[in-house]
Amino acid sequence: MKKKLFIISIILTFLTVLAFAEENTEWDFVFVEGGTFDMGREQGDKAESPVHTVTVNSFYMCIHEVTQLEYYNIMGENPSYFKGKYLPVEWITWYS
Repeated sequence: MKKKLFIISIILTFLTVLAFAEENTEWDFVFVEGGTFDMGREQGDKAESPVHTVTVNSFYMCIHEVTQLEYYNIMGENPSYFKGKYLPVEWITWYS
């Protein structure tokens, strides 16, 4: 689950970059240092095992969530339940 959430955050960051590039607006990004860690556990859900080493490259991430307006400008839709162009987009899934 953490891996899917991480991948979704990377995609949303990319969408944010595209939205800002399209509007010629300057955005604030922070540098996130990559690293290696052990993920999972030996006992519990099948999806959590076995423990394995994960390496994440360094990357830049926008300092705020992707807004519904930004998401709409790129994707052409707004799946959010709580509507508001400056609210964070929600109800998105890796599978859509």
